[in-house]
Amino acid sequence: MGVVGHFSSDVSLEAGTVYEKGQLAMISPTSTSVKLSSLGNYIFRTVPSDQLAGQALANYLTNKSGLQKTAIFFNSSSNYSQSIKNEFTKNLAQNNGEVVAEFDLGNTSFSPKANVDVAISQGAEVITLLPNEKTRNQSLQVVQVNQGRLLLLD
Repeated sequence: MGVVGHFSSDVSLEAGTVYEKGQLAMISPTSTSVKLSSLGNYIFRTVPSDQLAGQALANYLTNKSGLQKTAIFFNSSSNYSQSIKNEFTKNLAQNNGEVVAEFDLGNTSFSPKANVDVAISQGAEVITLLPNEKTRNQSLQVVQVNQGRLLLLD
């Protein structure tokens, strides 16, 4: 017996600890958080972790676009969003890129226009969007207020 799921890394991490304790296998087709790899012997995924995605995003930014400075928009209360942000940031630094600003899409005082303006004033050349399912609308607002001023990476 086993479980197929869950959709989000947040739910998979929470449920995975229970499944692991009960020695019930779980396989997730979509959860990418790096933390999932260390939950135990009964927890699996069918997709690569955020380690690979973070590396690919950083390589694209620095090697393909030729740009180095980014502002990151993420959700600090999401394991997925934090995981991909951490992996991207680590790999970006290894590629001599720089995060010039970070903005929490889940913050109750989040202001897309003000945050994009701050990103530009801090020297950002790129906006990196790393939302989770709960902050997709805020992410779309960032795209709208950016009005093509900065390259978007998602």
